[in-house]
Amino acid sequence: MFRSQLVVGVCCIAVFVFAVSGCAPTASGPKTVPVSGTVTMDGKPLANAMVRFIPEAGGRPSFGITDAQGRYELSYTESQKGAILGKHRVEITTYGVGAEEDEEYGGASPGATKETVPAKYNVNSELTAVVEDKNNEFNFELSSEGEIIQPGAEEAEEAEGAAPDDET
Repeated sequence: MFRSQLVVGVCCIAVFVFAVSGCAPTASGPKTVPVSGTVTMDGKPLANAMVRFIPEAGGRPSFGITDAQGRYELSYTESQKGAILGKHRVEITTYGVGAEEDEEYGGASPGATKETVPAKYNVNSELTAVVEDKNNEFNFELSSEGEIIQPGAEEAEEAEGAAPDDET
């Protein structure tokens, strides 16, 4: 009996030490801080665009969708607002944003997933932001000049150009 009490006591101490030292997982996740701002293109608000902050140190990105005035607020998870601290690569895209299921159009509304933002702001983005331990506001003024890359366009072109199989 003494031995089982000793084992239970050691286990309780170990759990306490891990919890106090921060080795135990937290229910709320890493610390995040508020991040918001506006996105404009050619001086006009960019509505229905996804703003994604990708931590350079690795980890989960934060996302936000712009409203009609181009305003966004980032979320780390569905229940946790903001972004983690540090330097982030920023991507802004309209691809896939606002797609609503519509059976008449095979599941997505026509044109809702088309990219309208040049690649220099998404797949080839050099935009960065440093999230600090405070309320962070980052405004992005984009230009429509530049190459727009439609995700999946290369695969579609290859499929259209492929010769059908001749089984006769």
